[in-house]
This record gives sequence, structure tokens and C-alpha cells, in this order.
Amino acid sequence: MEWALTLPQGDLHSVHLGDLAAEEGGQVLECSLCMKQLEPDRRAAAAVWADQLGPDGARQPCGLRVYAIPAHHQPGPADVILTGVRFILPGRPQDGPRRLVVRADVHYVDRQQTCLLAPRPSQEEAQADRPL
Repeated sequence: MEWALTLPQGDLHSVHLGDLAAEEGGQVLECSLCMKQLEPDRRAAAAVWADQLGPDGARQPCGLRVYAIPAHHQPGPADVILTGVRFILPGRPQDGPRRLVVRADVHYVDRQQTCLLAPRPSQEEAQADRPL
């Protein structure tokens, strides 16, 4: 099932995609990965790509999954395991086994930077700072 959508102005759009029956013959690829030595108190983002290789070796994208990894609070760097990364691969290849390339990347979201917000000035302080 496929839909082409044009979204008007606004923040939230909800669409019912209709009824869909499960198909026979597809495959599901489930992956996991271990993110080594993630720093404490820092969130990370992990991306996992799957590409199918054609008979000529050309890559055809199968999907991209992106995950926000919450910060851990261990006393030092720790390994964090991400499981349940799934791709649905519809149909069956016609000419032998399916060949895939799967790759992953992880980046920190937080940079350990601090933003100290100054307290809101009183009305007298705000007026004192105005140029005359």
C-alpha cells in the first residue's frame, strides 16, 4: 500500500492508511549492535541502514532505522546494547539468496555544554540598562 500526501499548514497531521492484509513470502531481518564505551550522562543517536545488492552489485536501499539512545548513569564509560532493529524485506529474490549490506553509525547528541541562564531582571534593573 502506498499513499502520496500533501500536508497543509499546521503542526499535527493524522492519516488512516486503510486496511492491509499480511503478505506471504517476505522476510524480516532483525539486527542488534553493541555501542562500545558510551560516556555517562550523554545521549546518543544510532542509525542502521540496510541495502540490498542486485546481481550487478548495485545497492538498492531497503530501509533506515534511527534510534535515540537515552543516557546511562554508570560511573564511567559503558557498553550499551541496541536490540530489535528490524527491517521488512517484501517478496523473495528471484535469482538466489538475498544479499544485503547493513551498516550502522552512532553519534553523541549531547556535547557536555552548559547554558547558564541569567535570572530575569527586575523592572528597575531593566530600565536602568536602557540607553537614554
